[in-house]
Amino acid sequence: MTNRIKDKVDAIKWLVLLLGLSVFLPAGLIAKQSMAVIFIIVIITLFFCTLLTRPSDLSPDRKVLLLFLTLCVYISFTHYLNDSCAPCVNKALEKVLFFGLLIWIASSRLTVMPSLKFDTLSTFLMISVILSVTYLALELVTDAYLYRTVTERLLDNSVALSRFNRGTSALVILIWPVAFLVFQRGLKITAVFLLISSFCIATLGDSNSAKVSFVLAFIIAFLTLVFPRLTFNLIIISVTIFFMLVPVIFLHLLEWFQPIANRVPPSTLDRLEIWHRSAVAVIEEPLLGYGIGISRHLPIPEDLSPLYKYFTVPTTHPHNAPIQIWLELGLIGVVIMLLLIGFASSPIRRTKGRLRVAVFATGVSIIFTGFVSYGFWQETWLSIIGMAVILFKLIHQVAPEGNAQVD
Repeated sequence: MTNRIKDKVDAIKWLVLLLGLSVFLPAGLIAKQSMAVIFIIVIITLFFCTLLTRPSDLSPDRKVLLLFLTLCVYISFTHYLNDSCAPCVNKALEKVLFFGLLIWIASSRLTVMPSLKFDTLSTFLMISVILSVTYLALELVTDAYLYRTVTERLLDNSVALSRFNRGTSALVILIWPVAFLVFQRGLKITAVFLLISSFCIATLGDSNSAKVSFVLAFIIAFLTLVFPRLTFNLIIISVTIFFMLVPVIFLHLLEWFQPIANRVPPSTLDRLEIWHRSAVAVIEEPLLGYGIGISRHLPIPEDLSPLYKYFTVPTTHPHNAPIQIWLELGLIGVVIMLLLIGFASSPIRRTKGRLRVAVFATGVSIIFTGFVSYGFWQETWLSIIGMAVILFKLIHQVAPEGNAQVD
């Protein structure tokens, strides 16, 4: 392939990636399902363009690839030889493959962009955040007036503001790399404004997890500036310990909250009840788990029903990644998953300066949100994480040291 053709292919790759990153937030606020579609389009474009120009960049890290294949073999064994959840077999393959896209992006050079233009990227993403914040503010203040008007549901009181929760979560996660880009460009006041406005909008919304994750991200950002190594070790140790002990913790957490149950918000108490039921199931089948998607098929035993006030029917997922992996894949799956995620995210350790602050803040937002809100395998959730990974890999190309200002 001639250099001229390669340049054209790279230009197409850059254009699709730029547009994908730019429309991801606004589109996600309008329709959350669009986030997975945009992510898939970006991945497909990256694949074919890289295949034509630099096919060697398609190869993932060998350790990550080996661990992912091990996970696939293990899931095949537990799902096709274990008859505890027959419906889980049909869902397992597509869920694991989508998760594989995220792992592939994180561990390969698929996002290498020779035609990357820093000013263009920062400008487009800054506009994207401003449009997203403006749209979300209008919808939250006017009780989703624009959405209800477009969908001809102007008088429909059933339209809940929680429909913006997924988009709000994406905003509080992606705002950190965007703010870093704008800050590196020299627009420091604008970067601070983007962070503050995003936080204010999150507080107006219906997503409590987005509010808390944003506060935690700010705390981690400050700690990273002062104690970078200590903060990193604290995050890794805390997450690992929680991951391994979560069945025991959730088995007793509901009981610990009983004395103040009347003062606990219903949504929180509902989560505690779901986690308790999941923990009980994990204790009964700790080694291999029940299969991906078991939550919706997991009945509530009669002896546990009196304990639950809000959790009365099976839910689609436990709203907590660690207990979900324990429930679906068992102890063996938890160990494989921790190793896989650990090796795939290992480049985080080499980040420096302000880039490290943005990475740690984003990481904590992802971790907390995954621990209290969405299903681990949900395509829209994995797409949010995937776009954050892509964005940071692009940033690393133009500001590898994390502090140098890019002109």
